[in-house]
This record gives sequence, C-alpha cells and structure tokens, in this order.
Amino acid sequence: MRLSSLAGVAFPLAVSFVVAISAPTAGAQDDPQQPLPQIVRISYAEGDVRLERGKASGPNPTGWVAAKTGVPLESGFSLVTGQGRAEIEFEDTSTAYVDANTAVTFNQLTTNEGAPQTAVTLLTGTLTLHLTTTVRGERYLFRTPQHDLFVPYPDRSYVRLQSYLDGMDVTPLSALPVRVTSSEGSDLASSGHTLHYTGGSLPVVTPAGAESSAFDSWVTDRLSERKVELNEVMAQAGLSSPIPGLADLKQQGQFFSCAPYGTCWAPTNGWMNANALRLRGVHWEEEDDPFPCWTGRYRQLVGVDPFSHLRRVLYSEADGGWNYEWPVCHAGSWIHREHGGWTWVVGKRLHHRCPVHWVESGGHKGYVPIHPKDRPGLPPENLKYGLFTAADKHEGSIQRIAWNGIDPVKVLKDEPKDFRKEYHGPLPSSESPKLEARLEPLRPLGSRNPDGHPTDAHRNDAREFNTSALATTKPGTLTFNPKSQTFMLAHDVDHGGHTSSVVQPFGGRADSGAGHGGMASSAAFSGGGGNAGSFNHGGGGSSSGFNGGSSHSSGSSSGSSFSGGGSHASSPAPSAPSSAPAASSSGASSSGHH
Repeated sequence: MRLSSLAGVAFPLAVSFVVAISAPTAGAQDDPQQPLPQIVRISYAEGDVRLERGKASGPNPTGWVAAKTGVPLESGFSLVTGQGRAEIEFEDTSTAYVDANTAVTFNQLTTNEGAPQTAVTLLTGTLTLHLTTTVRGERYLFRTPQHDLFVPYPDRSYVRLQSYLDGMDVTPLSALPVRVTSSEGSDLASSGHTLHYTGGSLPVVTPAGAESSAFDSWVTDRLSERKVELNEVMAQAGLSSPIPGLADLKQQGQFFSCAPYGTCWAPTNGWMNANALRLRGVHWEEEDDPFPCWTGRYRQLVGVDPFSHLRRVLYSEADGGWNYEWPVCHAGSWIHREHGGWTWVVGKRLHHRCPVHWVESGGHKGYVPIHPKDRPGLPPENLKYGLFTAADKHEGSIQRIAWNGIDPVKVLKDEPKDFRKEYHGPLPSSESPKLEARLEPLRPLGSRNPDGHPTDAHRNDAREFNTSALATTKPGTLTFNPKSQTFMLAHDVDHGGHTSSVVQPFGGRADSGAGHGGMASSAAFSGGGGNAGSFNHGGGGSSSGFNGGSSHSSGSSSGSSFSGGGSHASSPAPSAPSSAPAASSSGASSSGHH
C-alpha cells in the first residue's frame, strides 16, 4: 500500500508507515529586524548532565531531563552537571566547557542583525571559555554571583572561570600574558596563574593550583580533537572558516563537486536509510530519500497498521539522532538530484530556523527547501519537486504533494498555523539537582570587616550590605524549584554577630532593581588568546539587576534584569556595566556587584 507521504516503509505483512514529526514555530526566512534564536547546542556530553527547559520540557515532575550530545539550547534553559561534563558550541563556533558539579543558566542566546548576543550565568562551579568573536557587534557576557566577564568583538578569550558565592577566580589558559591594570599601575599575569576577585577588592594573583588540572587536560584534549576535525572537514568542503556543527560531518558522508552550485555533501547511507537499516524486516517504500531538515526539532519514524490503525515508534531521534543534522540544517541550501534525492549545497549563510520557504498553492500550505538560485518574487526553485504539507494536524505527520506548475504560488511570511506548535524532543526525566555553592578559597585581606561586611579597599569605609547580595561566611546548598522555575540557595547569613538560616531565590544578583555598588577601586584584565581583551573589576552607577526567577527579559546594562532560569528571552544585546573603566582598545570588561 503506497501513501502520498514524504517517506514510507513497509513490513512484509503490508503494513504502511509514515514519518511523524512535531512542528514548532519556524519562519520562512530570517527577519533581520527581529532577534532570532542563536544557533547553540550541547556539542558533547558525558556522564551526569541535566537540562531544564522550562515549559518546553512538558509534563515532568522535576522539570529536569538527562541531556545528551546534540541537544539545542535556548534562552532561559539551565544546565547542571553532577559527575559529568559538557561542551557547548555557540553560533560563531566558539565553545564553553562545563566541569562537574556546575550550574549554568543561559539567560540570552539570540542573534541581532547577524551578531550573536550571549549572556550566561555561572551560578556555581567551573566553566572554561574558548571564545573567538567573529562578527561586529557580537558580545559575550558571563556573570557570577559577584562579578561579570564581558567579551565583545573583536576580542578572544581562553580562560577558566570559577564561581563562588563571594567571588570569582579567573585563570588564563593561553600562552599570551594577561595585563591587570588599576589606578595605581599595572602588572602582568600569565598562564599558570589565577586572579582571585572578592567583593570590591583588587584581584590577588597566585600560582594556579592543581585542583583543576584534570579538567584543564580534558578541555585541551577536546579542543585538539575539535581543531583536527574542523580543519579536515573545512578543507573537504572548501570553506575558509567553520560553520556550526561542521566537525560532525567527519566520516559521515562524502563531499563532491555539484556545478554550477559549488560543493555538495550527502551522507553515506542516505538521509534516513542508515537508521532504517536497524529495523529488521523494514525497507523504504519511497524511491526518494526524505528532506532531512524538519520544521520540528524532534522526529520519529512511526508505523501505522492500515487495518487496526495502531501506531508504534520504529525509530526515535531520542534514541541516537542524526549526527549530521546540525550543520546541514543551519547553513547552505538544497538541490534535488534525479538519482541522489535531496542534496546539501555547502554555504556559509546561516539559518536560525528551518531552511525552507513557506508556500501556499492550490489550496495547500506547506514548505519547500531553500535552493541556491531562489529569487525574490519568483516561485521557489524546489517547488517543482513537491510541497511538504501537514498530513495529520494532531500527530504531526508530513506528506509531500506534487505541484502542477499551474496554480498560483504565494510565498508566506510566517508558517501556517498547523506548524506553530512549539515542541522539544522528549528526553529521560532526571532528578532535580542539589549542588554546593562554595566560598572563594582565597579572600584578600581587607575585603571584609570583622563583622563580615565588605570594605572599600581605597576609602576604607564599610558598605551597607544587602542580604540578597549573599553576606555569608559559610557555603550554601543550591537546589531548583520546578514550580517557580527558580534556583534556590539555602545558606547562613551573618547579621551583627548573629547567624540565621535563609532560603532565597538565587540568580547570582539581588532581585530586580539592585544596583552595582559604585566602588572606587577598579582593575582591568586583558586576557585572551590573540586580540587584547580586558577584564574590568569595579563598577558603580549601572543598574543591571539580576532576577533569580523566570523573567522573560535578559537585557541591557541600564535598568535590566536577567532571568534565573526556565524562560525564553528576546532582548537587546548584553552590555558591559556603564561605569566600568576602559582598559584597552578592545573594551572587554567586568564589574563587581553589591
């Protein structure tokens, strides 16, 4: 029995099958005037790595799922490791490496007019950054409970960050020296040294300890392997710079010339046949491979008995996934070959949504893969090979129907309503995390008064301490509240010699509206891996608060707040604190907070 579906398989007992997918929001073309979701994913995961996706997780008693390699990341997601580690790949192909026992919230992962905007909070634990900004206007902001690290274009940064309740450690890992500058002069710090920041004090530079040597070695190995794979695949693809996920194509298929379009690539066993080969007694009924980029982020191969109409999942992306999907569905374009089916054309133009045109013709609405010769005002070139439409509105099945070449064609600005269901692939539920939030192991002298209050190192006057700024002399315990989508910190707080136990929302800052403290001291950290970056410690006057709850904003340096987890953000670019002094021509900066 043949269906007009996109792809079908059959058992010997004449059971027909269709490919079922879930279809989230997607647009025909990226709107340069609107913030777009940045192309970010977990590019590698090992051990205990957990992810919190807010409402996108669906029914889940804890709100947490077990993450795996290849899972996309979005604004508002949170990631926690137990005895596990993870590699995060950003849109510019920079990477961040998450050590064990670490909690991270992705406050903003967007792209504004082609420039990625990234704001991440390291709540506790260790994060190594290997960043190379490539687009004018691109910015990274990494926040800890007391300090910020700001890396704008054209800076590079290769440092290890360690987050504490009362401070932050910065360890440069590149061969280039790091310049620490203050109003009293400057000094150089090099690889093998750690800068300890607490409160408003100037950093103390010490030899780097050996406690992170195993993690540093793991990061070095990951970077070396990634570099080899990227260079090999870039040479085969004819690219001078990488695109997201490009290394995944290594040994997955073949590059070949496809004039006049340039260089093409196709997987060794077809776009989905490699997965169907695992299914005994199943063969592909369609003579043409399906288009591999779906308007959903999750796909299943579902069998439907034509007599009983019972459905069962034959293959799920959650069981293994398509390792090559990320690069081919986020860059380039598509052609259809007579004997090769859908073929990816290598290109550097990035797609923040599924690389398709939304089309209406002959009473049908659906999508058509982007072709390298598509022109505005003309029907999409690939429409001649059919229109993908929703076959089952409830189950998400897709079918390909023929276009007669006569019916008028209207290219739609937005996706039809049948494709607007936002959905993320199911992942196994996981226990809610419980982590220790530690104190800075090296507290510079003079950073606190005997009563535990911070002291300004220059004016020697005690500041009024805000309890939400974590006036604690003991470690705390970090948990997650699934109802409020908020991290919670249980810790002891000192008040005039008295200690009380407090449980409060925790995002690393005071609640919305708390300011930066106006410290007189300041230091700059020029660090990075090539171009001179800077790290400004100090601040004042800026009102960039942080909310530990599920706010939808992740904004700018003036009067904005960052979400502590579980929500989606669409906001302006992250900015350096307005009062942070400029330390170098690059202008990267950091500030301390009270």
